Amino acid sequence: MGLYPLAALAFGGALLHVLNHALFKGLLFMGAGAVLHGAGTAEMEALGGLSKRMPRAAFLFVLGAAAACALPPFNGFAGEFLIYLGAFSALNGPANIVLAALLALAVLSAAGALALAVFSKAAGAVFLGEPRTQAAAGAHNCGPLMNAGMTLLAAACVVSGFAAPFLILPVSTALGAAFGLRTTLDFSGAAATPLIYLTAAFLALAAIVWVLAEKRRFFLGGRQPAAGPTWDCGYAAPSARMQYGASSFSQPLTAFFQPLLRKTLNIPVIAGYFPGKASFSSEARSVVFDHLYAPVIVRLRGLAFRFSWLQHGRLQFYILYIVAALMALLLWKL
Repeated sequence: MGLYPLAALAFGGALLHVLNHALFKGLLFMGAGAVLHGAGTAEMEALGGLSKRMPRAAFLFVLGAAAACALPPFNGFAGEFLIYLGAFSALNGPANIVLAALLALAVLSAAGALALAVFSKAAGAVFLGEPRTQAAAGAHNCGPLMNAGMTLLAAACVVSGFAAPFLILPVSTALGAAFGLRTTLDFSGAAATPLIYLTAAFLALAAIVWVLAEKRRFFLGGRQPAAGPTWDCGYAAPSARMQYGASSFSQPLTAFFQPLLRKTLNIPVIAGYFPGKASFSSEARSVVFDHLYAPVIVRLRGLAFRFSWLQHGRLQFYILYIVAALMALLLWKL
């Protein structure tokens, strides 16, 4: 229909998003591995307070989570911004294009909201508060090589986020070639300019924060600020069991999706003036996963095991597979 600029925005956002996902998801997986290495468990309900024991891993994980939530100026924002821009631009098109754009906006907004809820839960339950178990209390920092890998990916997330306005031109050039156009698809005015303004605004905000921090350090004059206990809401003996856990963070979200979840609650009956010990538990199971995805996964797994004889560990056969695949592609092309 000739909507090349609209298609360019959508494809450009998708290309940038693939690159950005490779960076910040790699960082998040490495952060999860650092937590598993340092605490010996990846169970969120058994963690807590790791920001004091693993400060660098906590900072890098939160940075990756911010990029995954598409917060500016990190790299996750640029790709989603182009997709949003393309979808909003499509609202002036034909009826079928408008319907597709509205669906894209709804799905992207829902995915962003879920990402924000999920990563807030992960960062809060794992790194904030006090340790809930001895494993979390005895957590240790990961080694220099693990820190180096996470730092490299975090730096890539920051640099690619700030460089997003300058990536618009090569992306538009590649898309112009993909669409078979002789000229470059020029949407720099619609996409690069807002990204430049947002990047400049964040740099100004970061400069203000740095100036305030330096002033605070100057007025303190080397003195350490006084520290005191956290407000305990009137409880005489607060413990780590009173703080929000992973299920506490997700409770409002699971309650909203109650029709799609089979959530079971084990609520104890508390009676008397001096009740004994009691425990509470909840479990949520997805109806869609149990009845739709799980049977398909079981069948695919069984089918995959039937062809396990192809993976026998001999390098010469693997090279033969590659050569056969290349020959088949050449014959198909001819």
